[in-house]
Amino acid sequence: MPAEVVRYHEMLLRRPQAGVVFDRFYDTWLGQGSAEEMKTFLEKRAAEAAAKASDHLVLALYFFRRGEDEAALKAYSRALELEPNNATA
Repeated sequence: MPAEVVRYHEMLLRRPQAGVVFDRFYDTWLGQGSAEEMKTFLEKRAAEAAAKASDHLVLALYFFRRGEDEAALKAYSRALELEPNNATA
């Protein structure tokens, strides 16, 4: 993954929300790779044993952006299971 994509992803993990940072992550990734590769990467991160709510929230943002509302809702739900008091989720 290019350094710029990594930087935006790290920023998103600290503050997973729609907006400028997510847009830049998404657009920068698509400048280097495909949406399917991004989905695979985000799903792999969310499936890891050490995954945090932020990993699921970034995945939810991806699904929401792609118009996959059901998958986004599942990712948001998983984030809430991990962190029930997470206001972002």
